[in-house]
Amino acid sequence: MTVVELGNVRPVETVGGLYHSTSGPVVPEVAREMNPLLAHTTTIVLPDGHDPARAAAEVALLWPSHSTDGAGWVRASDAEVDEELRDLFGLKPIVGPTMLLTNAGLDFFAKQAAGAASATAVAKWIALTANATAAGATDTTLTAEIVTGGGGLIRAAGTYAHTAAATTYTVSNTFAANGSDALPVTLAKVGAFDAASVGNMVFETLLSATATLSASGDSLALTWTITL
Repeated sequence: MTVVELGNVRPVETVGGLYHSTSGPVVPEVAREMNPLLAHTTTIVLPDGHDPARAAAEVALLWPSHSTDGAGWVRASDAEVDEELRDLFGLKPIVGPTMLLTNAGLDFFAKQAAGAASATAVAKWIALTANATAAGATDTTLTAEIVTGGGGLIRAAGTYAHTAAATTYTVSNTFAANGSDALPVTLAKVGAFDAASVGNMVFETLLSATATLSASGDSLALTWTITL
């Protein structure tokens, strides 16, 4: 079984619930969860034993019934199908680490989108740590977050950027070590919070490569790209 996920920028409207459809023997099942947080991802399950090019072509033929625009991104569990689909849709491969949207992050987005009374500030605060443990969905704090008073590596507000109608936005910041920081330090993981201190950790991810800062003035330029 090959699982294909496609970013559905403008999904075709359906009545709520789990949307299923079938399209011949090559693509037996398509499912899109009609949930505000998940509605823009279409999942297609392919049976094993089919030519990757034919399977990809079947997905592409089926796609217009699910979206009014091309796929924003593609990810398939079979590398050959993945490559064929990226070629068909004109997409680049997903590279680098994939940031984890935590359970607290899911709650954060639901509250923000719905305008709930418990909605918080925006999630633009970036925190650093030397801890290299893999991110976990149930994590609520960034293990061993750097909190040295007066240091240049403590949690800081990032700069938000977004192009109208684009499916991504970025949050970036440059951290510069100073004399108050405990150096050298090898930075390995980052977290995004909705507050300057404490708050909810919305995203967490290992850096694509660790960064060692050895002296005052050494810096790390960090940019997160979030795909909607």
